[in-house]
Amino acid sequence: MKKQFFLTVLLVFCVLLAGCTAAEDNSPRITVSGDGISGELVFSMNELAKEGAYDAAVYSVINNWPSDKFCIAEGVTLESLLKKAGVWDSFQTVTVAAADGYSTTFTREQIMIERFYYPGLLEDDESGKEARPFLLTTKYAGDTDDMADLEEEEAPRLVFGQSYIEEHNTVAFVENVAFVTVSNTPAEKWANPTAFPTSGEIRKGETVKLLHDYVGQLKIFYTLDGTDPTVNSAMYNPSTYQPKVNAPIPIEQDVVIKAFAWGYGYADSDIVTFEFKVK
Repeated sequence: MKKQFFLTVLLVFCVLLAGCTAAEDNSPRITVSGDGISGELVFSMNELAKEGAYDAAVYSVINNWPSDKFCIAEGVTLESLLKKAGVWDSFQTVTVAAADGYSTTFTREQIMIERFYYPGLLEDDESGKEARPFLLTTKYAGDTDDMADLEEEEAPRLVFGQSYIEEHNTVAFVENVAFVTVSNTPAEKWANPTAFPTSGEIRKGETVKLLHDYVGQLKIFYTLDGTDPTVNSAMYNPSTYQPKVNAPIPIEQDVVIKAFAWGYGYADSDIVTFEFKVK
């Protein structure tokens, strides 16, 4: 009888202890939903940190002004969240959204590609780069590379490394992350950029503008020697807020311009060609 009483008391104590432990977890929650998930999954940052913590690190960042800076962050990798939700191997796009609805979408390739911290960012020096993941922060500080500046976050933010040293990555950072939605539908391509004037004859010294309906949401890369452009080629529109920085291309001789559009949430556009002959 005493043994049964003792076991009953122990069971009640364990239940109360578990309830108290759960109640003490007041860390922010992230709700994951979408393809491959039945209903919604809700994870606390504390719960995620137990399985997917990532050491604090410096990140190199560029905004759409553009301005080169550094930030520091500590938290949980996005990969660990998607693995816990069981969708890491199947997703094609991921949308990370704040509580107020602001969101950024990434393609699978944009998530999977190697990303880095460039200590020589301010000198445009790629040497010494270090790998950096997509991170949901528990601590963060902007415009600094001093780890002593880390501060606790009331809600996680999404930060990530640069896939190339000129990537303007801060435009896609998301503060106050509350929702992550996955899709198994492959991403569509960005529409192709256009040019004004279009291919044909042009007077020496006149300029060509590269255009896109969503020029503020993407970057246009181009070459003038007929080779296929990459993200390491010249960037036509480096600034969203300083139009004077986005200078048209002066034409001094016959030229072949090749260009494509790159941006978050969609696959790269096709490479398009514009040929000009000087009159």
